[in-house]
Formats: sequence, C-alpha cells, structure tokens
Amino acid sequence: ILLPEGLERYKQRFLEELEKEKEVILYHDTDPDGIVAGALLEKLLNDLGVKTEASGRDREDVSFEEGKTYLLADIRLDKIIAAEARKKQVKLFYVDHHEPTEVPKNAVHFNPWLMKDVKFPVKPYSYNTALLAWILADLPESEDWKVAAAHWADHAEDIHTRAWMEEMRRRYGKGTIERVANFISLALTFPNEVSFDEMRKIVEEAKKPEDILENRKLQELWKIYEKELEEWLNKAIEAAQKSKIVYLVIEGVRSRKLRGAVSTMASDRFSDCVFIIGQKEGDFIEYSMRFQNYEAYGVHLGKLAERAGELFGGRGGGHPPAAGLKIPKEKEREFREWIEERLRSSLG
Repeated sequence: ILLPEGLERYKQRFLEELEKEKEVILYHDTDPDGIVAGALLEKLLNDLGVKTEASGRDREDVSFEEGKTYLLADIRLDKIIAAEARKKQVKLFYVDHHEPTEVPKNAVHFNPWLMKDVKFPVKPYSYNTALLAWILADLPESEDWKVAAAHWADHAEDIHTRAWMEEMRRRYGKGTIERVANFISLALTFPNEVSFDEMRKIVEEAKKPEDILENRKLQELWKIYEKELEEWLNKAIEAAQKSKIVYLVIEGVRSRKLRGAVSTMASDRFSDCVFIIGQKEGDFIEYSMRFQNYEAYGVHLGKLAERAGELFGGRGGGHPPAAGLKIPKEKEREFREWIEERLRSSLG
C-alpha cells in the first residue's frame, strides 16, 4: 500500500487526542466500508482503554447529546452535522475519506481531504475509511482481508493498493474478498434480520473469511438477495445496451438498498454508462448513482447529487464516480428530467 509522507504526523495527533478521552460514542456508516471501519475503530478504542458505545448510522440520523465526545467514521461532514456539533458543544473526532462541506473548528480529523500539506498518489477518496482505520489502529496482517473487502466494495482500488489487492486475492482465493464484501452489505439489505450492530460484531469477531461466509443466517439471506439482484441487474444491463443513461426504480423486492449493488455491478460492465438506480423507502426514493468513466466526460456525480438534494427537498452527495441521493418520492419525475438533461449535455 502506497502511503504518502506526512500521514504519520496526522495519525499521531489523532491518537494522542483520542487517548485523552474516557468515553467516546462511535457512529459509523452502514455500508461495508463503514461497518468494517466501525469494527476496527471500536477495537482501537477498546485497546486504548476508552469506554465505547458504537452504532451504525445513516448521515441523516446523526444527532448529538450535549457536551459528549463522538467519533464519526465514513460519515461525510456537512453543514447540518457541523451546526449540530457546535450547538451541542460536542468534541468531535472524524475518520473519513469523503470531502466534507463543513468541518467544526476544533474537530480532530483523519481525512485525506483535510491534509493539505500531504501529497497523495491518488484522489483522496480512494483512501477509504476502513483503510484509514486500519492505518490508525496498527492492526495485524490477519485483519487485512476485512479491509480489502471494504476497499473493493467502495470502488477504491487504484495504484496505491493494486498490488496489495492482487495479493489478497492470491492469499484468500479468487472471489473471496468480493463475497465477504457482499455478505457484509446484507445488513443494508435486510436490516430487520441482521442489524448494523450485529454485523459490526460479526466482522469484529471474525478471524478468517469463512467466519462470515459460513454464517448460516447470512447464507440464507444471500440466497434471497442473489435472486432479486440477478433480476434487476439484467434489467440494468438490457437498458445499458440501448442508452448511456440508465434510470431504473427497483420495486417489488424484499431486499432493501438493492440499488447499490445493481448500480455498482452494472457500472463495472458498462464504464461509459451512467447508472441512476432508485428504490422507494417510505415517503422517499433513494438513489445510487455510478459512472466509471466520469473523468473522460467531466462528470462529478457527487456534486450533481448534492445539488439535486438542495433543489428537490432531499439530501445527496458523494464522489465523482459514485454518489447517493434521497428525495421525496413525489419529486421523482422532476428529478429524472433534471438529471437526464444535465447528463446528456455532458455525454453528448
């Protein structure tokens, strides 16, 4: 793994400040990167002797209690979270690879976007949060497969980790890393059957990939998921053969957040297509947006999602090749017309 010079300085400052705390509330994101990062950081806090209360949270569910100390992992800081942190006068630690829109003045961070004097060999978001947590925690090599699974799930492979990921696949067997990532994502897909906290504990306690892959409950859920995934992935592939902009809304499935896997896997096969895959959740519709060849066309999906959230009464953001968006479902038609118009102007 290629680590830039100067990273150690930020690491030491972060750990020195963290060691001063007696009690920390850890919030981690709910995707595989967030869950693995949460597991690694919970272990780090325990090793430091810091009393820890951990839970998986979506960004819109982050809230603070007056005067307490929090560690956010893989949860992008925005104006709403920053304002809440200031209002409640909390001490904030922050491990993330997303570009924040606002950071409280006294936040203690370990985020490549905020390390202005460090030259990274790739885009800062490619240092995904599980990888950053692994660096912080100095965990043994036996934990590397967990980080590799999160790295793959977050589309973070680049020159800084390519050789390492190849070694992971040789060591653990073809397809193992990817399958572990998919099993971890079942917490997103079936939250009533396996909670984010349960999945974090499964990951934290696992000694080898088989401890996750041979979990009976996860195997049963995966059978359901595979069937529904195949159906909607085929629909996305069929649409990609006709248009560079694929817009689909998933309906009639048991699996929640199936959209993320469909958009990711379809994007892997059709790098010149933009995939906007939605799924209704209560009064809202949530989207996963993917575009592998974003640089060639000058597209930044994260900025488009953020702007769409502002325009249509929701919330969005992310990276240039991958973004998420949540808007009221009655705004779907307006959003579709808006996003397709902007993408057509870029794709030609």
